[in-house]
Amino acid sequence: CVLLVEAAGRRLGEALVPPLRAAREPVAVKGIFAEPDDEPPALTEPVDILIPVYNAWEDVAECLDRVARHTPDCHRVIVIDDGSSEPEIAPILIEFARNRSGARIIRQDRNAGFIASVNRGLAEASGHVVLLNTDAFVPERWLERLMAPILADPAVASVTPMTNNGEIANV
Repeated sequence: CVLLVEAAGRRLGEALVPPLRAAREPVAVKGIFAEPDDEPPALTEPVDILIPVYNAWEDVAECLDRVARHTPDCHRVIVIDDGSSEPEIAPILIEFARNRSGARIIRQDRNAGFIASVNRGLAEASGHVVLLNTDAFVPERWLERLMAPILADPAVASVTPMTNNGEIANV
């Protein structure tokens, strides 16, 4: 009986998680939870994207670069620097704000922790809000796909994408 459960779990895992490949750009896997031809609806209202930052400058640079490339300018990005000690962080945030219309950079003088940073960002946000970690490297049309369940059903209040590298949303 245990062997059957293990085999079924392995087959399910193989179906849900595509084989690893050496690609730098993430690709949305179609056909697992939606029909391959389904396209998410265009967003008609701006979304506020909160990005709490604490050090990890290489991840921050990659995250913000992808947000800039793959997120229309009508959506506001609010970056909360939680007292980062790495000197590389400030120039990355300054450059992002310089090139991103409506970007808001909030600098906390001391590290107050993740929850305090999120709460600080939420105080600045309005409407729909996306909380994006700095190790999330978003692909094209990421925001439309993420928001689709919320916009399609008023009973949906929160959406969490699955990941292969997360604590509470792991596949």
